[in-house]
Amino acid sequence: MEENTVKEETREVKAPKVKKPLWRRILSWFFSILVGLIVAFALVFQIETSITRGSNYGVGNFFGYQTLVIATDSMEPKYKVGSGIIVKKVSFEDISVGDDITFYYTSLKVVMTHEVLTKTENSDGTYTFICHGINKNSTQCSGDCTYQTQTVEGQYVLGKVIKTSDFIGVLYNYLLTPYGLVTLILIPGAYLIISSIFDVVKAAKATDKVNKDQNTDHLNKLSQEEREALKEDLLNEMLENKANKNDNKKDDIDKDKEKTNEK
Repeated sequence: MEENTVKEETREVKAPKVKKPLWRRILSWFFSILVGLIVAFALVFQIETSITRGSNYGVGNFFGYQTLVIATDSMEPKYKVGSGIIVKKVSFEDISVGDDITFYYTSLKVVMTHEVLTKTENSDGTYTFICHGINKNSTQCSGDCTYQTQTVEGQYVLGKVIKTSDFIGVLYNYLLTPYGLVTLILIPGAYLIISSIFDVVKAAKATDKVNKDQNTDHLNKLSQEEREALKEDLLNEMLENKANKNDNKKDDIDKDKEKTNEK
């Protein structure tokens, strides 16, 4: 009876709640929020840029901001090939001579970023810009590029450059690869998974320890007579199991003899 009581009490033990250290809880919250923000941003970014790309000459527009990577040397040394730029959609009044604007150049059917040489307001309220690259020795033209300009109507202007960075270019190009966004999500996600595994293992070990402590505590509370009775019950059970095994073994021997006699 006492043995059954011990087993029943052991089954009722639940895994103790493991309290994480403060620094681990902070990290878990941070990475959980980070993963959520990355996924949400990626979805919104993908939807927004997909919708606007068709009406923005193939460039995704994220609430007025566009990210591009410099592909030629026409604006070196200001913008190096491979560097990233952030272009903001602004009103024509906010564009001045000397600013760098990104526009769709109809003659070559490409998107370009060049410096504004002149700005003209037309009688109908539209604007016309004359732009040029600042690199006189650019590989994009033969000879001196100083006087090779582009005339751009306002309707083809995507916006004004507000920020440039080599890091933006590298990051943008990486995120465009199949593994870029996945890696960005997996880094914090991996921490959350590994941290959860450690917590499960730790909780399992704690449960085993509680079970052992509880059984030991229960046995310690038994009187000497109860302990002797429990030992006797266990001994009788062992002897009974041994006797059953011997009977089974004897039966097998008898069956083998019968088969031998039949032959």
